[in-house]
Amino acid sequence: MAGYTIIGAGLSGLSLAMELLKFGIHAEIIEYRDYAGGIHALIPGGVRSMINDALGKVNVQLATTAIRGGDTVYLAWRNGYRRLNDYAIVATGFRVMTMPELGIYGERPAGIYPHHAVLDMLHYDLLPGRSVVIYGYNHTPCHWLGS
Repeated sequence: MAGYTIIGAGLSGLSLAMELLKFGIHAEIIEYRDYAGGIHALIPGGVRSMINDALGKVNVQLATTAIRGGDTVYLAWRNGYRRLNDYAIVATGFRVMTMPELGIYGERPAGIYPHHAVLDMLHYDLLPGRSVVIYGYNHTPCHWLGS
């Protein structure tokens, strides 16, 4: 049986791996961040316990990404890479809307960040600023965090 690689260790990827495991199918999950859970990584309670439970049962490779070169897909990490010979399933969950889709134009106006960038900053105890606009959480236009 061929192996499966799930791209994305958020709720989508972890849930898929857990469902496959019920059928005796083991999958490797790769996540380009150095933590699992995606947009739910900072939410305490039930969702966090589901993430921790899944991490105890499935194989997650953090700080690893998939790169396509022609018809070949590679898994790459800081100190190496390997060709993906398995089947890959993309489970990236929410798509961050682009600034033009939201009517925000320019390079990157000061104080306006994509949703995932702010989550990454908060994960590392960095504060993006006193007043910021966070854009792109699924199809919700903007979340305002003001001072």
